[in-house]
Amino acid sequence: MLGKVISLISAIAVVYIAFVALVYFAQSRLVYFPTRAIVATPDKIGLLYEDVNLRTHGGR
Repeated sequence: MLGKVISLISAIAVVYIAFVALVYFAQSRLVYFPTRAIVATPDKIGLLYEDVNLRTHGGR
């Protein structure tokens, strides 16, 4: 019984370590870099929307 528990814990640890390694090595591809270009609007799928412009303290 103890051998099965140790085997299960070992298997879970191996899967966890593999997942962490995968995320670590793929982290540069997981970062989202937004663009300023509008690719689609809600109007494309039939939804109503209104453009909104916000003024900030910096004026941008």
